[in-house]
Amino acid sequence: MRMLVLGAGALGGYFGGRAREAGLDVAFLVRPRRAAQLARDGLRVDSPLGDIARHVTTVDQAGPGFDAVLLSCKAYDLQDAIAAIRPAVEAGARVLLERTFRAEPGSALNHDTQERLALVRSCTTPVRRQST
Repeated sequence: MRMLVLGAGALGGYFGGRAREAGLDVAFLVRPRRAAQLARDGLRVDSPLGDIARHVTTVDQAGPGFDAVLLSCKAYDLQDAIAAIRPAVEAGARVLLERTFRAEPGSALNHDTQERLALVRSCTTPVRRQST
């Protein structure tokens, strides 16, 4: 499976990194400054469930060839985010929307692409490491 992850921040970095570890072909759609940072330092996630430190593939625009798109963004960025992923979605990718905001994403997609939208909710409860 080929997955496009919009952004490589807290949520995109975590879930995209975990998907990569699970064997998916993952590309991160990021701005040029973040792409340069990822090329230099790689993706780093510190987690009680296991840290991630690896170089990742980045792209500067969406396109065909992706099976799924993970969309996690701030509500105020939703319209721009949907515009950014639209080429991949119109080519057939399914959208996994990590929904931590109250905006209605379906209204921003045309009727043909709304049926490929799946809402997911991440666990926002902090996990604490046990003292040893």
